Amino acid sequence: MIIGTDFTRNLNMFKLPESCVSDLSEHDELMFIDYDSIDYESLKRVEVFFGDRLTTDIVRHMDNLKWIHLASSGYEKLSGINKDIIVTNSRGVFDYPVVSTVLAFIFALSRGLHHCVRSDMNRHSFDKYFNEINDVFSQSCLIVGMGSIGNKLASVCENLNMDVVGIKTSGDGNRIFSLKDLQSVVPRADFIINLLPLNVDTKDVFDMNIFNKMKKSAFFINVGRGGTVVEKDLLLALKNNQIAGAGLDVFQNEPLKKDSKLWKLDNVIITPHVAGVSRCHWKRSYGLFSENLKLYRTGSFLNNEVNVS
Repeated sequence: MIIGTDFTRNLNMFKLPESCVSDLSEHDELMFIDYDSIDYESLKRVEVFFGDRLTTDIVRHMDNLKWIHLASSGYEKLSGINKDIIVTNSRGVFDYPVVSTVLAFIFALSRGLHHCVRSDMNRHSFDKYFNEINDVFSQSCLIVGMGSIGNKLASVCENLNMDVVGIKTSGDGNRIFSLKDLQSVVPRADFIINLLPLNVDTKDVFDMNIFNKMKKSAFFINVGRGGTVVEKDLLLALKNNQIAGAGLDVFQNEPLKKDSKLWKLDNVIITPHVAGVSRCHWKRSYGLFSENLKLYRTGSFLNNEVNVS
């Protein structure tokens, strides 16, 4: 069997470790796919794909493709592919690192650590932020996107005695609301955490209408998708202090341009789309794929099958 992979980049997160290469090569032929110089004739031989950058345009050339395992949670870029191709994602692999990143943002923003990184900061200069510094405990938290990550985050926040409300596709109107309720529930939150995937329903959900309804003391945290936020509206809300600040890991265009005005704001913490990074990544990611590979060989149902139609 031929297994194709695009884990060839020179980054630990996107380069298949030698131990995994050896394991796969023991029983199957491993084909490394370079998108800068694609051999379309060779692609026709691939039966199984393991990676994160495959698109519908490339899939059309893969005549023998039976199963795609995405090393990411999002799968919108494969929308509309041949329905006979099995698609699985890596739901669950990124839960703990993303939750850890959100908690880091919550504590850093609440405690004013983003101000402390300045080289001229001292006790006297920090004093002007006195009325902005708060405890995390007993704060209110709105989690927009109550999937696997959202549920784990909610559990941790509740253990911090935070008042947690969530939003998912269908809500019960009690503690879990639907996306159409965002405007009505966002005013109550001290922290608004965006975990939404990007699709036709979520594109540009966070715009000025939403930022205007947030508390002026509220913090916006985005570890979902950049395209779910109207970035110019967020920039304006932060610049005009309509909200207290933000922790941003994803953006409309990545990497974030060096001339972006977001870099100049002192009420923003920026990370370069690394919320899912962890030294445990390959243990979790390859572990899920290898378990599914065993199931695939026996014709069994696979873990994390998704519908991309």
